[in-house]
Amino acid sequence: MKHAAHILVVTVIALSALGLSATARPVVKRATTAPVVADVPVAAPANVTPVARYDSAPWWSASHVIAQTGTAFVELPANRADFSATFRGVGKDVVQAKTEAVTHAQGLVAALAKYDATQAGVTTGLAVQALYEQYRDSDGNKVDNARGDKINGYEVLLTLSIDVRDMTLLEKIFAQMQAASPTSATDIAFSLQPGNAAITQLAGAALRDARARAMAATEAAGGQLGAIRLVDPTGRACHSDLLAPGLQPGIVDSITAEDVGNFPDKSVAESMQRVAGLSLSGFGYNSAKLVPSPEEALNARALANAFIQTPPMQTLTAQACVVYDLQP
Repeated sequence: MKHAAHILVVTVIALSALGLSATARPVVKRATTAPVVADVPVAAPANVTPVARYDSAPWWSASHVIAQTGTAFVELPANRADFSATFRGVGKDVVQAKTEAVTHAQGLVAALAKYDATQAGVTTGLAVQALYEQYRDSDGNKVDNARGDKINGYEVLLTLSIDVRDMTLLEKIFAQMQAASPTSATDIAFSLQPGNAAITQLAGAALRDARARAMAATEAAGGQLGAIRLVDPTGRACHSDLLAPGLQPGIVDSITAEDVGNFPDKSVAESMQRVAGLSLSGFGYNSAKLVPSPEEALNARALANAFIQTPPMQTLTAQACVVYDLQP
């Protein structure tokens, strides 16, 4: 308190020296203390997926246009036929089981070796399964005793998947497969693999259909159809979700290889040599005993079991997305 009185007296004297009245109220300035801000760590904002925005409009939509999809289809007879035959072998070991399956399939293998890659293709598969001892459970059901020391033998399944590409040979090849008496066989599955000429012809028909549809719609609306502005092979230009994000078509590359056709082999016979356990040598008549080979015996049975199979019709469809200018 004493210090405060001294400060007030000094202030009054100083005011008098400046010609100011001592009765004037002194201006007292109070020091303000800045607020203390603590260093509190701030968590980084979470990753938030932004709201999807529309893509920018394509260049061809700057003027008045009409987008139209044209469709065309044609029915053609199937030109591919696929089926398979499976041969089973059982033995004390894998080699014995495989030898039995291969011996069973020898006649068909030799017959298929006569066709080149443009006539028939063959894909082979070999499956091996252990045969375990069995016992009956409390309900009387047989159960495999799946233990390594309880293996009684092995089963080998040799499957020949046949792709007939020359339809004039379908009846003959299928009869040969049946004559081989496989353990099991599948039905014939037909398909259509169109050539370039058919695809080109159908694409042209789809383009003409697109123009006819666009012209009819334009004339009905009182306008006039202009020139082609864009032919979109993806078809996206003709969809209502044109500007929606993330709809760019993906690209999927796939490569499939068959034993015949893509390998550098001249015939089915050479491709079949790639299968372990299959041999194509020594077929024909035995000059000493005049015993027909498995191939000859199979062909004889096939001729006695001929059948007629007409390839069904398949529908081939093409679409074309075309954008036209509109004239007033």
